[in-house]
Amino acid sequence: METQLAPAPAPAPAPAPAPAPAPAPAPAPAPAPAPAFQRKQALTATVALHCCSCIRYTSTYGKERGTFSSPDYPRPYPPRIDCLLYTFVAAPHEIVELVFTDFDIFKDHLE
Repeated sequence: METQLAPAPAPAPAPAPAPAPAPAPAPAPAPAPAPAFQRKQALTATVALHCCSCIRYTSTYGKERGTFSSPDYPRPYPPRIDCLLYTFVAAPHEIVELVFTDFDIFKDHLE
């Protein structure tokens, strides 16, 4: 019996190294804290109205700038309206700033 030896098969090539993962994007730097005199805090006002009507304004929502005023100012409110409720909404990194060009207040008739 005669046995022939075949040449050994060539070794399989080594697998290519996996590509390195892409570096994660650097997070945006956090804004520096504002000085104490510039810090604004969000306030939530809850108004319980049992005896009067109130007009609600939200027309500045989503706008960078806007103008608001009392209806018919400087005349009194329309009949059966005793108050106005304005809501100003800002993104967490924004500040709501109100600038008054004219402001007139009077004693509450319910006190």
